[in-house]
Amino acid sequence: MKNTIRNLFLLFLGLIIIVACMASKVRILTTKHQGQNLIGKWQGKQNMCIRYKKGILKYSFVNSPFQLPTTIIIQADGMVNGSIGDAKFQNACVVHNRGPLLRKLGWASDFAINGNLIGNLFEEDSLLQKTFSIPIQCDSTQLSGDIFLINGIDMFPMGTIQLKRTE
Repeated sequence: MKNTIRNLFLLFLGLIIIVACMASKVRILTTKHQGQNLIGKWQGKQNMCIRYKKGILKYSFVNSPFQLPTTIIIQADGMVNGSIGDAKFQNACVVHNRGPLLRKLGWASDFAINGNLIGNLFEEDSLLQKTFSIPIQCDSTQLSGDIFLINGIDMFPMGTIQLKRTE
């Protein structure tokens, strides 16, 4: 009986931590929050890899044949415009990616860009719509992070971005 109560308590505590971590992701960046150094235009060139599901636990991978031009424009209200290769951002925004607990533990990044990519990244890419997340690190001149292709709860790292501020 003692073990059952202890296990239920640990389960409840774990659920509280998970909910607290998830809740920290829904706040969109505004000019009132930290992250002012994110606002602006960022550009660079990146290599990307697209993963296609071919069945249960069966995947096919296609690498970009060249570095793709990448542009990210972060507005003061947290909305994000941009493109990677020939694909354009849609419904993209900057969100807080961690709360005080994860910050103290040194886990995750402060911010992430979440949204959709519409169109092909490159000619061999046949996925016309992709949901993505980019947990980002930023200083005054460089924005970097890994971009993840999201399919339900499945995440695949497509590549690493390293962009320079241009405006």
